[in-house]
Amino acid sequence: MNSDGCSLGSPSYSGGGRILRDASSNMLLAFAIPFGYTMSMQAQAKPLLFGVKLCLRKCYSLIHIEMDSLALVCILTKKWPCPWNIFYEICELLQRIPSFIRVSCCLREANMVADVLSRRVLRFLCLSFISLKFSFHG
Repeated sequence: MNSDGCSLGSPSYSGGGRILRDASSNMLLAFAIPFGYTMSMQAQAKPLLFGVKLCLRKCYSLIHIEMDSLALVCILTKKWPCPWNIFYEICELLQRIPSFIRVSCCLREANMVADVLSRRVLRFLCLSFISLKFSFHG
């Protein structure tokens, strides 16, 4: 599972994208989700939690999570302490991530589909807020 989050600032509007592939790199599913107003690390952790829950619900085993956030990888592998603003997401992830799930960091270029998905949902979210703003003032 390739994972990426996107935020317009910290805090600001955020979204996340995930792509799930099988062992032969064939795409099984891809999704993008808006998460509203969050901190930048939450923009990485929230969609990852959603993706892990989805994988476990579909009974996928031997999951390898790749993301371009070295900080989140170090937090999940317990090399770095967990910041307070993602404490609940990390606790839930650590409870749900069994020993058969591997977490690693990849270059942003290797994570292009998830990156595009996270930015696309954020662009749609911002356009929705802009159009709502103008419709109320018009």
